Amino acid sequence: HERVAVPAMMGSHHAWCGAFAGALASAALPTDFPGRLGAGLVMTVIAARTAHGRCSPDIDLRGEGVCAHRRLFHWAPFLTAVATAFEAWIYYGWPSGDLLWPGALAVWAGWMAHLWGDFLFGQKTPTTTGPGIPIMSPYGPHHGLGWKVSTRWETGFVTVVVKPATVAAIAALLGVPALDILDRVGSALGHLS
Repeated sequence: HERVAVPAMMGSHHAWCGAFAGALASAALPTDFPGRLGAGLVMTVIAARTAHGRCSPDIDLRGEGVCAHRRLFHWAPFLTAVATAFEAWIYYGWPSGDLLWPGALAVWAGWMAHLWGDFLFGQKTPTTTGPGIPIMSPYGPHHGLGWKVSTRWETGFVTVVVKPATVAAIAALLGVPALDILDRVGSALGHLS
């Protein structure tokens, strides 16, 4: 099969969106969860990794039909069903599944972050009906904002919105108020000048 080049959101930007989603998902951990801090940081890394690359919804880049790019694997209900089944299998099927469920939640968070990025920046491709992702069915119309990918706008959005939000979410996980971190960074920069 000949591979058609299509404009795509940069992988590192998908990863940053995933890290943000993973850090937010870690808030679902009960306060008495064993190793809550470590589990939350691992969730952040897992979500970042599953938001881009071979473990992400882009596993369909070489697919055809219902498995063509931005069809089944970019349809939120399908990915949610897969993650729910995976989580139930872990929780009920493994001896220590009650400690492993955050991993399945992190995978789901990474996948949803990928879809969020494609909703914002997904351009129309030969296998899609328009920009974005399918909403009603894998063959249904694609919806999204269609912002230009691999541009200063994409880089600026990730740099100004996603990265600071990720740092703030991780800071909250660590128990450090985000404004405290910004004050410390500002003070450090002030001492450098």
